[in-house]
Amino acid sequence: MMLLSAQFFFASVLIVGAGIFLTKAADDIADKTGLGKLIIGSLLLAGATSLTEIFVGINSIRSGIPELAIGNLLGACLVNLFILALADTLHRSRQKKFSTISAGHALSASLLIVLVAIVAVGILLTPASGGIILFNGSLPSYLIVIVNLISMKIIFNNQNCVHHNKISFRFPLKQLLPGIAIFSLSAAVIAYACPILVQVAEDLSQRTGMGETFIGLTLISITTSLPEMVATLQSVRMGSYDMAFGNILGSNAYNILVIAILDFFVDGSIFAAIGIIHIFTCLSIILCIAIAVIGNLYQVERKKSLLEPDAILIMSTICLCYYLLYEFSLI
Repeated sequence: MMLLSAQFFFASVLIVGAGIFLTKAADDIADKTGLGKLIIGSLLLAGATSLTEIFVGINSIRSGIPELAIGNLLGACLVNLFILALADTLHRSRQKKFSTISAGHALSASLLIVLVAIVAVGILLTPASGGIILFNGSLPSYLIVIVNLISMKIIFNNQNCVHHNKISFRFPLKQLLPGIAIFSLSAAVIAYACPILVQVAEDLSQRTGMGETFIGLTLISITTSLPEMVATLQSVRMGSYDMAFGNILGSNAYNILVIAILDFFVDGSIFAAIGIIHIFTCLSIILCIAIAVIGNLYQVERKKSLLEPDAILIMSTICLCYYLLYEFSLI
């Protein structure tokens, strides 16, 4: 147990340090390219911090454990939303932090709800035979990929509209090289540390004897969300609230996209190979996103309130979700 603890601490320190530099580099790239913090947070930063979920998903499918892969990806979505609510609670200010361009955040969140809903419907309606299979991918996976591509286009067009000047991509190579180098190196450190962290979590799960689904939804999803936590808290500390929101929503969108990609590496359909308990997780994710959207668009300030009600409600909902999963043995 001491060895596992030392490995966990070593990997965590690497991820925390790399996450701080990763966020600063992403903020610098956003400013110099002119793409904006929401877009860079949703695409570049979210992609880098989602490396852990990708690695776990691939390893789980190779090991023939789709329940662990899906449990980790959906559980990571819940943990990411918890991180965003926690960041909103810990870093207090007189202004609402996530309302700078509320429409853009709400639009991204709404599109994410569509993606999660496709997963839920896919699990519910996909027959045991896999249903319609094309090039080893099932229908829900193709829908997820298409909606993801359309969503990126919609978000980019929306950001063009909300800014007075249209977003114009710039690539000053000499100015960008330091930021790109730091970002790439930080991402490489995360890619190195994550397998260590995940292996420790898997070893602990085997010692506890808990089910694969519950371990994926809890221990491993919390472990793989460590990069998102560091990047989000660092973004909020730097005042880059758009990047923090974009990182969480973008990471969750990547997680759903990874589900679709993993579908092409299993026989039949991955949606038919997992339990319907994951529908409950999907509904919990949708509920938390809806609360976040409402809190993001609600502009009335509560000067006497020490805590954001929407943030507390999101964290309470997620805790209740995990309680129900464990207490009633739905897994």
